[in-house]
Amino acid sequence: MNDALLDEVLALLAQNKKLEAIKLLKETLGLGLPEAKQAIDQLQADNAQALSAVATPGTTSWEPEARELLKQGQKLRAIKLGRERTGCNLRDAKEKVESLAAEQGITPKQAGGCVGVLLLLIGFLAMLGSLGWSAVH
Repeated sequence: MNDALLDEVLALLAQNKKLEAIKLLKETLGLGLPEAKQAIDQLQADNAQALSAVATPGTTSWEPEARELLKQGQKLRAIKLGRERTGCNLRDAKEKVESLAAEQGITPKQAGGCVGVLLLLIGFLAMLGSLGWSAVH
């Protein structure tokens, strides 16, 4: 999932528009309904886990932890950390995290997770299916 799609999905989820986020993944990534729902559920679970793991706002600087999350390819968690620790909105936290990444020369890994694995699996199965189909005919 690229950053633009992630941003759009996060915005929909922030507006409590889960069904629209699922539909967006279905249409954009060509996923089936169960796969798109699973991806959104996983995204929400990751967000909840990240929120439960952060300290009370203002107790420590969040930037070093955010940089470490970025190095691990966990941009979403870094954004959530920033929102929780500073109390800022989603857009401001995203901009700050991207600024931190740019300052440090950190290139966040593209989100792959379940969606990436699912897409690879679907492609592999489709390839196997076409090989099997052509062998039969």
